[in-house]
Amino acid sequence: GNQIWGSPAAADLDGDNYLDHFYTSDTKAQVFRFDVDNENKTITGGRVAHLQGGTLDKTSNRRFYYSPDIALNKDEQTKEIYFSIAIGSGYRAHPLDTTVEDHVYVVRDTGALSKSWNMDASLSDLLDVTSIVGDSDGDGVSDAAVEIKDNGYLGWYIDLPAKGEKILARSITRSGKVIFTTYIPTDLNST
Repeated sequence: GNQIWGSPAAADLDGDNYLDHFYTSDTKAQVFRFDVDNENKTITGGRVAHLQGGTLDKTSNRRFYYSPDIALNKDEQTKEIYFSIAIGSGYRAHPLDTTVEDHVYVVRDTGALSKSWNMDASLSDLLDVTSIVGDSDGDGVSDAAVEIKDNGYLGWYIDLPAKGEKILARSITRSGKVIFTTYIPTDLNST
């Protein structure tokens, strides 16, 4: 079954020293958001992403073992404020496995500030930006950001290029950049 391994990632947006939102992930590559109404002492929650892929096979058995990395962002084009949820997949119990095709993900949760449940992102709702790099027209906006906006994607993902490469640590978002550490298993039979 699915299990939650990482600690929740939490945010206090109004500065009252009480949590307003928290996010968690599980070993079925799902991400959940919970909204806290401190005044009424209630919590509502739901799934905002499920990222294992369409049919579950050996290559799409992606798992999250770490907390989502959340950051409050503002879209420079639309001026919309949203939470970015960065997380990477990797089967921690089998670090030498080379069959799963793991990814780095960043999902845009636009419903958190309005406490609405407007999404449950799947892999097909995210843009594969593995080979989309740069700003080809020099307008100061990355080509990936333009494609995400123009086509209504809910975020993006990157394929990890090496065979068996996986994420075995939490990411860090600072100044609009997401930093991940990856692990590439060594073929012990090749020496």
